[in-house]
Amino acid sequence: MARRSDRFGATQGLGSILEQEKRRIYDDATPAKREAFLEAERAREVYRAWNTVCARTREGQHVCGLHFVPETRELVVYVDGSSWVNELTVLREIIRARMEACGVRVSALVFKLSRKGYEAPRAASSAANKVKSSPCAGLPRAELSSADVAAIDARVSHIKDEGLQRALKSAMGAGLSLDKTRKSTK
Repeated sequence: MARRSDRFGATQGLGSILEQEKRRIYDDATPAKREAFLEAERAREVYRAWNTVCARTREGQHVCGLHFVPETRELVVYVDGSSWVNELTVLREIIRARMEACGVRVSALVFKLSRKGYEAPRAASSAANKVKSSPCAGLPRAELSSADVAAIDARVSHIKDEGLQRALKSAMGAGLSLDKTRKSTK
């Protein structure tokens, strides 16, 4: 009955209750189990540091999974494309330094190509999400004058590749239209 009165005698936050329960389980565990618990805590800290450094980055969007090898303190990172393996390999020392700034030291970051079917989860339409975040999203785009079109044509006329010339014209026209839209909404 004393335990019941302790439990209902004072208000406690969920965090403190969980911490007490975690401590009770740890104290009752065998030494091998205790080491497994500590290993899991270390892995959790490594994953937390990775997410702090990379989760919301362009590179982080291509990460499919993480695996921490406690014996060697290596973090194996699975990515969805071989070009991303190369890019992240180039950035590994920067990422390691940033993770260390978060209080976690790993001996190595190893980047591997994930198997087919395990691609990184992304929004269904990332292009649509980018347009929605634009300050002019939903506004009608400003029309280009014939002088604007002629100026763009003159600037790309020296390009021999028609496909490249067309793409550059389109990009320049869209940028100019967006600039005019922004100026007209201010």
